[in-house]
Amino acid sequence: MGNKKNTPEKPQEPGGLPPELMVNGQSNPESQQNDSGDKQGNKITAGLNTAADSGGGNAGDEQGSDPKQGADNVYVVAKGRCVQHDGELYRENQQILLDDTDAVRLIDLGVVMTLEAVREMLAKANPPSTVTINGR
Repeated sequence: MGNKKNTPEKPQEPGGLPPELMVNGQSNPESQQNDSGDKQGNKITAGLNTAADSGGGNAGDEQGSDPKQGADNVYVVAKGRCVQHDGELYRENQQILLDDTDAVRLIDLGVVMTLEAVREMLAKANPPSTVTINGR
């Protein structure tokens, strides 16, 4: 049982976000430190980044270099849904790259949403507010 403490399954930086939840221009400090890399971490990252043969990735730091490139084909799997596309399984809240015909079909079914629609929904759910505290 002592071996489990020495081999963590998911080494994670406290407070770090998974790549699918990052916004444009934000980078993962864990991926910068771990370039030579843990083989298990690379497999997980590779599984998240391979969606189409276009060669465009969907990690936050790859999009940060040119936010307009490939942003039109980025969609997010809806909550409670999963999609198997091009041999990869995408679970809820993961980004997925789709061509136009697949995207229209899956949006109509309610399985995926555009990245902009997700951002707008989150902005409406947490509107900016001002809090004032009366002190003595």
